[in-house]
Amino acid sequence: MKVLFDHQVFSSQVYGGISRYFCELMWGFAAAGRPDYEVSVRYTKNAYVRDLSRKNIPCLATYGLGRLLFRRSAINQRCSEHTLAARGFDVFHPTYYDPYFLSHLRGKPFVLTVHDLIHEVFRDSGAWEDGVRENKRVLIGRAAQVITVSESTRSDLLRFYSVAPDKVSVTPLASSFHRLPPQRPEQTIPERYLLFVGQRRRHKNFLFLIEAIHPLMRQDASLHLVCTGDRPFRRNELDLMARLAVLQRAHHLHVCDAQLAWLYRHALALVFPTLYEGFGLPVLEAFACDCPAVISRTSSLPEVGGDAATYFDPENGSSIRDAISSVIYDSQQRQTIVQRGQRQLERFSWDRTVRQTQAIYESVLL
Repeated sequence: MKVLFDHQVFSSQVYGGISRYFCELMWGFAAAGRPDYEVSVRYTKNAYVRDLSRKNIPCLATYGLGRLLFRRSAINQRCSEHTLAARGFDVFHPTYYDPYFLSHLRGKPFVLTVHDLIHEVFRDSGAWEDGVRENKRVLIGRAAQVITVSESTRSDLLRFYSVAPDKVSVTPLASSFHRLPPQRPEQTIPERYLLFVGQRRRHKNFLFLIEAIHPLMRQDASLHLVCTGDRPFRRNELDLMARLAVLQRAHHLHVCDAQLAWLYRHALALVFPTLYEGFGLPVLEAFACDCPAVISRTSSLPEVGGDAATYFDPENGSSIRDAISSVIYDSQQRQTIVQRGQRQLERFSWDRTVRQTQAIYESVLL
């Protein structure tokens, strides 16, 4: 059996949960010696593909074209179309929702992974969001099998789309951070900080977090907030933090995974105020680095965090402050949830994800 992955997420992501997921599948397939696979991407700036290449794990890629994302995507799509036309594969696994490949399959089955239902839960009026929803609808209907990364996402998918329940399988994600040697960032890091990880899109609830924690930061003059992600603070974020007098204690860092692991290990807590997650990889990353996780009680997060996280209502400022305070000012509570985090981490394994995914590939060929 040979599986073909396409270019989509590798054309757009440098870091991110979706590209990490596909690279972990490739890592696992290479380690097990099966199934055979190919990824049809010619140019990429993705960090996980670079790591695979450094370890001599097969992954077709050349680093170039700088910031020309549109050009990179167009060239990569032609590469994917050419590989599809050669028909040297048994199962196709697209890495996002563009249905460009449907006319090239000519009877070959494809498996689709749905990572979340953000575009459905948070329905914006933009044409791009409408296009993603329509593309997803088409692909869910045409896929031989659909994978979701949590039971919560599976339930959401069955709620929003007309699809047979036995067509949808769950393969949970896992943490990759146990393989990382922590590396201190080059920037100056405050001694006591809360850590916010990832992009700050609307559903990530970042502005409300600032509103919620600024009284805590005023009471505790040594408390800082460190944020990671590709983009520096936006003007509206800067204006809010300045108005609330916490701007000088909010820091944005662009870091690699090894540096992020260091930040987890030295943070007072991960604070994850999201309104919706398809899975919530930062929770497992925090557990892997002995970092207490203080997170929203919403969507998939209780499924991932279990009894190892401290939860809050992401739309209630007092709930957020109380949850954070219970962890950062109570050493016994902190130690308890760190120990629970290590136990909860054992429930998630990339090896298991790889095996389950391989079984799904085999099932669509029967």
